[in-house]
Amino acid sequence: MFSGRYPVGYDLLAGYAPAISSFPDVSALSLFGWQWSPLAVIVLWSIKEVGVPTYTLLKFAGPIFYGSLISGSYYAMRKGLGWTDRKSILAAALLMIEPALLRIGWDQLRLELGLTLFFVLLASTKGNLLSGPLRKQLLTLTLSLLIALSSQLATVLLLVVVLWQAILAIARNRTEALKSLFPFVPVGIFFVIGVYMTYYVNSYNPHLTPIGSPSGTQVFGFENYLHADSTFLGGNYLAVLTYVLSLSAFSIFPLIPLSIQGAFAHKLLAPMTLWLVVASYSVAVFPWFSFAFFWWWTIILAIPLTIFAIEGLDRHSCLTGKRLRFTLVGLLFLLVIAIGYSASLINIGNQYTYPFLPSGLVQSSVPFNDIPDIEHAFAWANSTLPSSATVIVPEQFQGFASSYLRSDLKVRVAPASFTLDQARTYDSDQGQQFGIYYSNKIGGTAQYTILMWFGPVTVSELN
Repeated sequence: MFSGRYPVGYDLLAGYAPAISSFPDVSALSLFGWQWSPLAVIVLWSIKEVGVPTYTLLKFAGPIFYGSLISGSYYAMRKGLGWTDRKSILAAALLMIEPALLRIGWDQLRLELGLTLFFVLLASTKGNLLSGPLRKQLLTLTLSLLIALSSQLATVLLLVVVLWQAILAIARNRTEALKSLFPFVPVGIFFVIGVYMTYYVNSYNPHLTPIGSPSGTQVFGFENYLHADSTFLGGNYLAVLTYVLSLSAFSIFPLIPLSIQGAFAHKLLAPMTLWLVVASYSVAVFPWFSFAFFWWWTIILAIPLTIFAIEGLDRHSCLTGKRLRFTLVGLLFLLVIAIGYSASLINIGNQYTYPFLPSGLVQSSVPFNDIPDIEHAFAWANSTLPSSATVIVPEQFQGFASSYLRSDLKVRVAPASFTLDQARTYDSDQGQQFGIYYSNKIGGTAQYTILMWFGPVTVSELN
């Protein structure tokens, strides 16, 4: 309603819209690193093929996927942890209105689908992934493969839990349980191949290729944030620490007092929580060589901490009797904040959280009012630029570039924080170069000629 005909969410407009529109061509999927976890895109593309417009489809997909995630979490707590209906509903309600989970629901359809399937797997196996009859193993195999096809982050969580349970089985001399590792062998193989092809081979289509600094390390899964991540380029350790602590202050720290009361009440959550803590905060210890995607691990960490918080409330009898009313008042207060945040009536965060946690949810990769000008700029470039020219665009424009520009043009996508000046230094293509950028993001030293203005957007030729 607040965004008109366009979907909210950075990745919905910049990623999912072109990926769905161009499928089964996977050049857009390759650009975003999604080609080995395309299940959400395939599901949405199948619906689009029956006549649903892409933007309309994505406007409904956001709340549907988020509702599925919250429903899956309820199912996991009810069946996997053996909680009562009331306790599970209260936990799901708290998850639903947390800023961290709302951030996932904003635009992370693949992660939502992967986590939903992960929760269903935990519930259907009652948290014991390495024992049960053959029928359960077949279900486990099916759900595990679907998780791997949905999200590599969710697959990591699955493999962490499986590895933990395998180690415990060996320690307790329950080697017969290791036979149940079979359903996870195809998942592990698929995951390794997908990771290798995505992050080592980097088989991008010549039409759509990202540019920017490499990870700065030679080991997959680790990153030198001060060298590779555009958010921290030119920064120092204290700057990184400020980003990490700011993100945690709005997504994790408020949960800690209650989480401590119910910490590790369930063995099922122990490996996942330990992994998320290490993966989230290794960057604060040694940013030159730490786990990649720390912000996603931090945001996901809110899930087990919320479960611990509900356990803590239960230990203090705050889920029954008169104390339940205080819990409900607290949930109502958080609900008001969540509604305001979702409608962008209440801003959350600061300049250090905005790269990972938007100030409000009624926004996308670009301001909605700019979209007609951006579309006109790309349509003009498509009909005017010479054959085989290089076109540099910021990440915010990658969806429009994928949808509008001819296949003979070599589109180079720069990190969102890069100016055209900075992006050009990473592009080694010869021949004519052009840039489609906001006029205030070109940079002060770029040698360029503006060919056309479209509101705040310019099409420039680089000299």
